[in-house]
Amino acid sequence: MCDGRDRCTLYLGRMQPASCANCAIALEPSYTFCPACGQKTAVHRLGIGHLAHEGLHFFTHADKGIVLLIRDLAIRPGRVARAYITGRRTAHYSPLSFFFLVLGIFVLTLSFLHTFERSDTFATMRANASHIPDPATRQRVLGKLARATQANRFMDKYGNFVAIVATPVVALVFLLCYARRGYNYAEHLVANLYFTGFCGLVFILFFAPLLALLPQRLYMVGIGGYLLFTLVYRTAAYAGMMEARTARAYLHAFAASMATVVTWFVLSGFAVTYYINKGFSF
Repeated sequence: MCDGRDRCTLYLGRMQPASCANCAIALEPSYTFCPACGQKTAVHRLGIGHLAHEGLHFFTHADKGIVLLIRDLAIRPGRVARAYITGRRTAHYSPLSFFFLVLGIFVLTLSFLHTFERSDTFATMRANASHIPDPATRQRVLGKLARATQANRFMDKYGNFVAIVATPVVALVFLLCYARRGYNYAEHLVANLYFTGFCGLVFILFFAPLLALLPQRLYMVGIGGYLLFTLVYRTAAYAGMMEARTARAYLHAFAASMATVVTWFVLSGFAVTYYINKGFSF
């Protein structure tokens, strides 16, 4: 607490010290903040109410409120990205902080998300491979089939997570598609940290519960619905960011967004094929 040297005055659960509790510089009674380190002079005694206030402040502070950011990303994502890129940064929650916050929640959600065990499409192939006369060939074929089964299960459960982690690649595709607009790679990356983070949040709040309720035969339909949402959202976001005014500009945004989807499928298909043929640890 405080001793005689601090000459503290206790009121309403606060301690008003004569010196800064952080850097020990002498304080005038009228000081609200320490002139040396910037810490508030009135030190709260920690309690549940204080922690609750800090948590509420973190999420709703008017300058950097994540709630306000989510609202803006829902209705005008392109404007948010353009404002941050062009210098209005203290008025917006950090794109990197937002992205990693959503990513952490996404990982937690995946740990609880139920995915159906689809019928084993490789069962007949394994049965046939078990009759291959040559032991070396048989072992090689069975190994490939085992890796194919593992890759299938991995992509079913974690495919969306891998797509989110691939945001730097998505930013590169948009950079190439908008090479003449003057934005550099880091600026495209910032925009996509916002856009991907919001898409991940929509998955957590809407699509994850939906997938948990859907019957097995409709599970992949739900996944397809999420992919369609991300395509439409990125199109609208980039159209807003580039201040699209014509049908051609909107078509450009759609083509760029589609290019990211195609790139994702090509790269993930290559990785899965390589893993099945050569093997590596996920």
